[in-house]
Amino acid sequence: MYYIIAFIRTFVILAYWLILCMVAFILCLFKLKDKMNMYRIAYFVRPLLRPVYGLNTKVEQEMDSLPKTAVYISNHQNTLDIVTLAKMIQPNTVTVGKRQLSWIPIFGWMYWASGNILIEKTSASKSYKTVQQVVEKITKHKYCVWLFPEGTRSYGRWEIAPFKSGAFLTAIEAGVPIVPIVVSNLNEYKLGKLDNGTVIMKYLKPINTKGMSKSQAKQLAKELEKVFLDEYRKLNQKVKDKDFTDCKDMAKFNYIETQEWLDNNPEYQFSTIEK
Repeated sequence: MYYIIAFIRTFVILAYWLILCMVAFILCLFKLKDKMNMYRIAYFVRPLLRPVYGLNTKVEQEMDSLPKTAVYISNHQNTLDIVTLAKMIQPNTVTVGKRQLSWIPIFGWMYWASGNILIEKTSASKSYKTVQQVVEKITKHKYCVWLFPEGTRSYGRWEIAPFKSGAFLTAIEAGVPIVPIVVSNLNEYKLGKLDNGTVIMKYLKPINTKGMSKSQAKQLAKELEKVFLDEYRKLNQKVKDKDFTDCKDMAKFNYIETQEWLDNNPEYQFSTIEK
């Protein structure tokens, strides 16, 4: 039975994504690279979560308001990230991917047309140029950008990998807040399992980067890595205990002009500052 469910689910998922990407690509051509495209596409991915993937999703949020422009960060686990992302992504948000993704038939075309930021595969010497490319999109075009500070998927090999500083440097240079989102464990998912239980996605309070210098990006990355690990473990315990009292089906926010949000919220206080 396990293999029958796995086979049927794989076929349905592939068929759905193929059709979705084809239709989304065609529709995106009418609003080519519009920063709202990813949010619109996500609307059609959400129905996959329960009936197709067998995954129930819950959302927690520590606040009711978000800045209109921000850098969103979350932990990076496996290919299910793209599915859960559909439940979390907010208006005007795009992701950052390698330019080679656009070469993939249908999916890559949709990814390009939907306005995501495509970058060259970077070496350490070129990474700052990549940050500047993303910063320009944020400052000039008011994009929100979704980044995974771990830089690679865990696939269950670790809880939270060391955070790289690129996402934090991007937010500091762009002068926008960081919105952290922690997702409970996705690595026990089984294709052949009819019910894969519940995953919790938690929006933490945004981080005000006002007044930060570029040199503080690494320290901020270290501190947020610890926060993520602590929250990740708490969420996993809630899932284990089936404690969903603080959860909703979907997050709902009021959106505030970014400068107003920065002025009205306290700046982040480092626990320790590296000299």
